[in-house]
Amino acid sequence: MLAWWFETEHLIEQADGTQSQFRYYFAQREAVETVIWLYDVRGARDKFDLLRFDASGAVSANMFDEAWPRFVVKMATGAGKTKVLSLLIAWSYFHKLYEAGSTLARNFLLIAPNIIVLDRLRSDFDGLRIFFNDPVLPDNGHAGHNWRDDFQMA
Repeated sequence: MLAWWFETEHLIEQADGTQSQFRYYFAQREAVETVIWLYDVRGARDKFDLLRFDASGAVSANMFDEAWPRFVVKMATGAGKTKVLSLLIAWSYFHKLYEAGSTLARNFLLIAPNIIVLDRLRSDFDGLRIFFNDPVLPDNGHAGHNWRDDFQMA
């Protein structure tokens, strides 16, 4: 999926009917690759695994009652957090679907801090628009999988 997102050329149709090249920003790529690296390469599966990467010492395990991991990405306003979220949702979904023994999820709940953010998220996620309008889902046949056909989210 990383090669599809970040190394494959994507042409997106604009409102005026012309096409332009779509590229994710470097910060978006870095955020997505960091989460995937923590999970797939470093094997971070819980808060204890993740805390090994906290150099500040400001966070401790007793701050988190939950047993599930929290992959937190700090990004500035306008840096594309929604796009990163869509990529990580797709990655988690397909990891669970295609990787034997995956502990990731195929079901997701988005929670917004206020109505303004909720409205922005809805404009992207209602009807799964962001997954099909942006090059989130690889074409069927890419890397031997039927990504678009297998993407069955309700």
